[in-house]
Amino acid sequence: MKKNIFYYIKPKNLEGEITGYGYVFNLKKTLVTFGITFLLTIILGIIFNLQWMYITAMCAIDLLFLPKIISNTYKYMYEQRRFFDLNEYMEQFLYSFRTKGKVYAALEETREIFKEGEPMYETIDNALKKAASLDNKSSSLSMSEIAFKEIEASYQCQKLKSIHKFALKAERIGGDYTSTIEMLQTDRKNWEERNTTSQNTKRKRKNDLVASSVVVFLLCEIFMKILTITSSKAELLSVLNISHNIFVQISTVLLWLVSFITYIKADDIIAVNWLNPKNKYDDKSILKTYNKIINWNESAELRKSIKYACCTGIIGIVLLIISVLLKITALKFIALIICLLAIPMLFQHKIDYKLARKKVILEIEKAFPNWLIEIALLLQTTNVSNAIRQSFDSAPAILKPELVKLYNSILENPNSSEPFVLFMREFDIRSITSAMKMLYSLKSGISNDYNEQIRDILEKNNEMLNRSEEIRLNEEITLLKAMMAIPYMSGGAKLAVDMIVFFFTSFATMGNLV
Repeated sequence: MKKNIFYYIKPKNLEGEITGYGYVFNLKKTLVTFGITFLLTIILGIIFNLQWMYITAMCAIDLLFLPKIISNTYKYMYEQRRFFDLNEYMEQFLYSFRTKGKVYAALEETREIFKEGEPMYETIDNALKKAASLDNKSSSLSMSEIAFKEIEASYQCQKLKSIHKFALKAERIGGDYTSTIEMLQTDRKNWEERNTTSQNTKRKRKNDLVASSVVVFLLCEIFMKILTITSSKAELLSVLNISHNIFVQISTVLLWLVSFITYIKADDIIAVNWLNPKNKYDDKSILKTYNKIINWNESAELRKSIKYACCTGIIGIVLLIISVLLKITALKFIALIICLLAIPMLFQHKIDYKLARKKVILEIEKAFPNWLIEIALLLQTTNVSNAIRQSFDSAPAILKPELVKLYNSILENPNSSEPFVLFMREFDIRSITSAMKMLYSLKSGISNDYNEQIRDILEKNNEMLNRSEEIRLNEEITLLKAMMAIPYMSGGAKLAVDMIVFFFTSFATMGNLV
């Protein structure tokens, strides 16, 4: 459940959040943080010549937002620690499993690289104890499966599940799985690099946002000094000093509020789950958009656009007639705008289609590489057709309709390349078409070197994973970039208020002098 900023004001709630992240709540340190923040706020208020009631309002804003910021700081450290712990676990487990060939022994060895009392040590230790105490007759799960499920429950991550799934199959079937482990090790390394780069970039953008807010406050203060210096005559200084004007004071407080809100929004983007980042759209929403594209009826949508355009045009014309009869200029202007809106209404179905198609393509490009790595793992122990069938349950929702079509088409035409070539053809994504052709080559036995062909698929998959991460990163970075404009826009609004107040004060002063 998402908690609002008011939840964190209560000390017990803040303490509970910090404790939940595995850190000790330090009341003294927290009070010092509040004290320093209040002191800086008071100094800023004095610099801006704010009355004490407005300085108090700014301190109230500190009190409202600071607990959430403190919580996010610990959350970021918590998610970062979990990421590096899990990454270290996967790296060591793959190495240990490669040398020992048994899951339980590999887990015991992996546990030893962590210090006793650390979260990952305790997770592995609890998993091993639960697996060891299991009466095999009372459960259909093996010791390895139970241990893995315990670890997966603590660290929800698809990458972890893929490694565990492979280890279970390799332990059960045996054979030489060196090349597969090398593949997983490379995939893990790339995953680590992508996530680390992503987080570093987002942190830099957040720091830029803080810097822009500082610059805005400096510009506002410099502008105020310039206005004061402009009033060169001593007798005018007290009259034209607008810093005590109520609108100027309120605008400063509002600028402070906007700065905090913007920072919190940026902070929420940074303090996210590194292991299992949330998709921008839920499965239901993206499948609805997918079905809309697949079942698109150009003629029906065009008729809707014409209907909307006609309705808009009629409303505009009626308002235009009324404005002419009643001689209302403002209404005439509004009517003309509504009439003009009827033109883009004629093409709204085309715009809607392009936006929906773009949305689906982005989600497919993010989902497909994760499915392909699953296929590559399954291909170590089964053929292409069975791998596709076995991958269905864990496949991303956006791919499932096409995977059903693919599998059914393979059953109907087992020797044809058409099912693979037509996969996601509606969206014309070249990287996916290329990967599917590689899968067909494996299925048909065209390739002379089976392992070499799988490596080619994995190289293609790594390219797509990089592209997928780039898409996700760009979405977040674009949002952070857009947020960079907020401090400058709010600062511009404050400067506009200051300028208007100054001019009105100047005119009033000039009138009194005359």
